[in-house]
Amino acid sequence: MVRRIILATAEGAPLRRQAERVCRKVAEANNIKFDVISDDWEFLYKYGLRDEMGGIDLPQVFVELDDGTVKHVMTRLPLTDEGKIDIKAAEDLLLRAIRSSD
Repeated sequence: MVRRIILATAEGAPLRRQAERVCRKVAEANNIKFDVISDDWEFLYKYGLRDEMGGIDLPQVFVELDDGTVKHVMTRLPLTDEGKIDIKAAEDLLLRAIRSSD
């Protein structure tokens, strides 16, 4: 079962607010704790996804299970075919991760 949703980001990450809004909405709707960790590069190197050059894109969303396991859910936010942020798709990705972890 999911213990909490974790948003790993940085103060200057351009999509931070949108990602936080998605995570907070899903967390509240499912009565799950939500935490934002900022500039925690140790966490990101341990659990996050890296790009082809070894860098880390932000923000990244994770779920932490009751047993302490941390699972990556998404990096950045999904886009529509027009290149705009797809909030609904982001919410759906996070909900699927929560449901598959139960």
